[in-house]
Amino acid sequence: MDVRQENEMKKQYLRQYSACLQRIKLLEEEIRVLRADKMYPGLLQEHMPGGGGGSDLSTYAARLDMAISRLEGEYGKRMEIFKDIKKRIGRLDNENQRAVLTYRYLLGWKWGRIAEQMNYSYQGVLKIHGRALLNFELKK
Repeated sequence: MDVRQENEMKKQYLRQYSACLQRIKLLEEEIRVLRADKMYPGLLQEHMPGGGGGSDLSTYAARLDMAISRLEGEYGKRMEIFKDIKKRIGRLDNENQRAVLTYRYLLGWKWGRIAEQMNYSYQGVLKIHGRALLNFELKK
């Protein structure tokens, strides 16, 4: 495997946390819509998916319970993923490399914000990121 492929695998691993956060946001929105639909059935149009509030209370409760269970599962996954990524980032010897990976993959910052925070140029941050990926280990 060449360096480019290995770095892509590392980035994919590091992106798991933001993907989990996205799933959480979607589930939270699903729960919000379910609750709003049941509380204010007239607000949603009949032609919209799930609109009109025509389902019975047991169906609503089952859908809500299932969504909440999935959300709780994602919360647990989020914490496990965060801990694992944080531990692996912490193994890097270079403080700047640890900071760039933390800002980018755990905090979800854009490159410009990272550069500003660290007082580096945009290109300088990308170089630090590249070196951090080379030094980052996927193996446990």
